[in-house]
Amino acid sequence: MAEDFRPRFDAKHRVLAIAFGARLTEDIYMEGYALMSRFIAAQGPCSLILDLTAVTQFELSNEFLRLIGSKLAVPGALKRLAVAPQPVIFGSGRMVETLRSEGDAPIQVVRTLAEAYAALGATAADFTAVDKI
Repeated sequence: MAEDFRPRFDAKHRVLAIAFGARLTEDIYMEGYALMSRFIAAQGPCSLILDLTAVTQFELSNEFLRLIGSKLAVPGALKRLAVAPQPVIFGSGRMVETLRSEGDAPIQVVRTLAEAYAALGATAADFTAVDKI
C-alpha cells in the first residue's frame, strides 16, 4: 500500500487526503476508496482531497470513471477535491466532476494542492499520516 497511496488527515478541518503514487489502476483506486470508506466509518464524516500529482501512469478507463461518478463515500454536504496537474488526468477528473455536478455530491478538480488546501481552509502542515484503518 505505501507505494500505491498515502493517507493523511487534518483533524482541525476534518479533511482526509489520499496521495496516490506513480501508478493509478482501477484496483489501486478501489483500495484507496475502501480505505476512505473505512476511515469515514471509524472517524466520522470528513471532506476529501484525492491527490493525483505524482501519478504518471493513469490506467482508469472511461467506463470506470463513470462508475466513480456514481460512488459516494463522502456525505453530500462535505467537499471533495481532486488535484490533477497533468492534462489527461485533469480532463478525466473533469468528466467525473461533470457527472457529479447535477447531484448532491459534487467534486471539484483543481491543478494544485495549494488550491485544494485553500478551498478547505487548510495547509500542508495541518495533515498527519494515517496509520492502519
